[in-house]
Amino acid sequence: MIFPSAQSALTSFDGSISLDTTVQKPDKYRFFDQKNFGNMISRGAGLSYVAASFGLKSKTIDHSSFNRLLSYRDGILEVEAGATLGRVYNYLRGQNRYLPVQPGHPDITVGGCVAADVHGKNQFRDGTFVSLVERIKLFHPKHGIIELSRTQNPKLFDLTCGGFGLTGIILSVDLRTRSIPSPFVEITTIPVPAVEDLEKILKDIVNKYDLVYSWHDFTKKGRGFGRGFIKAAKFSTAGQTHFFSAEQDHRHLKRTLFAERRGNWRWAFFSPWRTVWFNSAYYHFNLIMPASQKMELYDFLFPVHNKEAYFKFFGKKGFHECQFIIPTGKFAEWAERVKCFLSHDSTPVTLASGKLFAGDPRLLRFTGNGVCMALDFPRSAGSLRFVEFLYNLAMEIGATPNIIKDSDLSAKVVAATYPEYERFKTELKLFDSERIFRSELSERLGL
Repeated sequence: MIFPSAQSALTSFDGSISLDTTVQKPDKYRFFDQKNFGNMISRGAGLSYVAASFGLKSKTIDHSSFNRLLSYRDGILEVEAGATLGRVYNYLRGQNRYLPVQPGHPDITVGGCVAADVHGKNQFRDGTFVSLVERIKLFHPKHGIIELSRTQNPKLFDLTCGGFGLTGIILSVDLRTRSIPSPFVEITTIPVPAVEDLEKILKDIVNKYDLVYSWHDFTKKGRGFGRGFIKAAKFSTAGQTHFFSAEQDHRHLKRTLFAERRGNWRWAFFSPWRTVWFNSAYYHFNLIMPASQKMELYDFLFPVHNKEAYFKFFGKKGFHECQFIIPTGKFAEWAERVKCFLSHDSTPVTLASGKLFAGDPRLLRFTGNGVCMALDFPRSAGSLRFVEFLYNLAMEIGATPNIIKDSDLSAKVVAATYPEYERFKTELKLFDSERIFRSELSERLGL
């Protein structure tokens, strides 16, 4: 059976990379019986900030037709790779369960979460997405369909979780879910007077809450640079029952985020002075809100949902997101040097957000011990100066950049900041000597 293909212009979500590529959208499993596909790469929702699901010489395999929830038993949910987090959330809430590790938007697919080994709102306690994965079904044209787990093909399991789709096509995933105490969380807003205070405050509170992240204003000059707050949430103990209407179900499942539509606004809102105003308004708005609030868990897990205009504010040129794990004990130095750079530079940092991390670095997974900090800022004629400064600082103090968030990372920077970079390349080559699965990301990083 011949599956049709089409030429399509695909764009990374940060707006930095657009390529015309061949796309196939299979809807039957017999597609995965074919051999000798040539170079290819999987695509879920296409929401990676980087070009992880397309490349100049690779055919993109669109998984949107493979989005079923297959089975549920004893807390283990089996889903196809194209199933979205929003759909999984809606199903699991009926079982009084949830996934404790989730990125910030419900349109992201489970296959994408495995391939990027994403983190959630309390990585320090819950780890990364691999901690939920029990089993994977993987297709490779030269090896057929392979089952992976910690005991069955464990090396390939390790390589696939956080492998950016380079080991093959993920067909389905078995996920270990967790009991959900309540459909609501109680949120406490904790002020952070200056960013250098963040590490200590996070260490003091992270074990007391279920979900924790921070926001900071990096446009504030001088004293108070990085002022902000921590949003710390616990599951509600009020014992309330909540019933969801069909309209809310529809809201949770209607797709709202698309890489190709993010740049529809040609005019960029985030100029330096507008960003100062925007951040100041957001900071003071949160400080005047009640210190304790109640929110549906869905809205806390997916804070970007229904706030997609934020990404459009960057306009056609798009944005940078540079995210790093700054090693324990190094955060104050990192913050001081960023403050010093920005005191002489007009780069408008639209978002700075932090979390506490813990874990042992492995292959190309984004994990480690320290403070994770993400910085968003518009792409402009001068923005690469700030990017270059951040990379040099990371290499100097031993910080780890997030590969799946940053389209400007080079092989040189990744090799210098990921101790197992060469091991990943070697093991990938041993499994797939022809390197069938390729993307712009893998070519740029020499993988």
